[in-house]
Amino acid sequence: MNVKCKALYLYFGYKILHFLKHGLSKKVYNMKIKKEDIDG
Repeated sequence: MNVKCKALYLYFGYKILHFLKHGLSKKVYNMKIKKEDIDG
């Protein structure tokens, strides 16, 4: 694997991880808010 490929791989891997992390935390956050609405 040459440097350019490695850099692209890392870049996209980071982007995907970042997206997943934010997507999941957003989902959990929304679920928490909905739960609070139901409880409250």
